[in-house]
Amino acid sequence: MVSARAIFADAPPRDPSSSRTARPLGVRRRVAVVGILLRGARMTTHITEDCINCGACEAECPNKAIAQGADIYEIDAERCTECVGFHEKEACQAVCPVECCLPDPNAVEAEAVLLARALALHPDDAQLHAGAKAGTFPSRFRA
Repeated sequence: MVSARAIFADAPPRDPSSSRTARPLGVRRRVAVVGILLRGARMTTHITEDCINCGACEAECPNKAIAQGADIYEIDAERCTECVGFHEKEACQAVCPVECCLPDPNAVEAEAVLLARALALHPDDAQLHAGAKAGTFPSRFRA
């Protein structure tokens, strides 16, 4: 599997059989590759059965990953980035009055994977992309 670091590197690795350096991937191609790699990814934050359906979490999610489910609010695994790139702590956890938005220790995702997902979900967010390039984006991994 290709790592997020390889996808977003300024230039792909040089082909040892060629004397020419490979050209960097275009932004559109990067987003397409990330979308393919992240399809079916597991989420690490989930909402437990303790949810009281207050809806506080839904409005706070920068990725619109939270929606009302059949019984309780649910997080869309393909949109959840644990707020990497946006906040130093998951926004849903910060506003939940019963603390039911919790990380799943059985579905751990690396910061690089979560950042790659955020970049793919927000291709026009200049501040996010600049922070990612400079390595100065907010993340619970850095708090």
